[in-house]
Amino acid sequence: MAALLKKALPAYTKLAQLETLCRSFVGQTVQLQLTFMGRQIQVINTNIVGDLLEDVFFHGGLKDLGDFVEGPLQESPDFYAEDKTFLFEQKVFAKTPGFDISNYGEFVDTMAAEGGVFKKLFRTKYLVFEYEIVPEGVRIKTFSLLSIWQLPNYTGMNPLSVQNKRGVWYNLRPQGASSWSDATKTPARFIEALKESIRQCPNAIQDKEAKISSIDAQWQAIQAEYAV
Repeated sequence: MAALLKKALPAYTKLAQLETLCRSFVGQTVQLQLTFMGRQIQVINTNIVGDLLEDVFFHGGLKDLGDFVEGPLQESPDFYAEDKTFLFEQKVFAKTPGFDISNYGEFVDTMAAEGGVFKKLFRTKYLVFEYEIVPEGVRIKTFSLLSIWQLPNYTGMNPLSVQNKRGVWYNLRPQGASSWSDATKTPARFIEALKESIRQCPNAIQDKEAKISSIDAQWQAIQAEYAV
């Protein structure tokens, strides 16, 4: 009975409208063409597609939601909504999702900071688009609206899938797209995997146990207050 008295998790009031809008981008082609010294040059460099699509999607519809604003240049998040109450990260990939979810060390610090767990788990969403290069430009193939716990792999070499370069963990990385609907991926599983990843991380993370304790305490408080 006590569980019935817990608060519902906050949700962006225009989330359904946002998802419908983003799904309307699927099948559309973005023509990337520049003019230089009177010549038309088609841009097909995948290294710049991510940044370009942020501008295209924002000015092509997202800003029409009214409360959607762009985040700081080259920093997180990509977009804010409802007076910066909700955060949105846009990720794009071709064929295989190899994008960075977050820098590992910065993510741990954010989660361990006051309010960090609630912010990352329940106030942040990921707008994930798959694209392909076609003769006309960039065609949007699929769209997924995701939470952080749906993205990583929990069954690989590490508790969470990371980019490992010579024994140093740089970035959290996603699992394949077919896994994102896996119902066993839950906030609780993510928290447990994150805590274990901090314990196992070979990086020089200061105050590991204090960070783990902070994350755990925040999670316990969230569970006590909200229906998660």
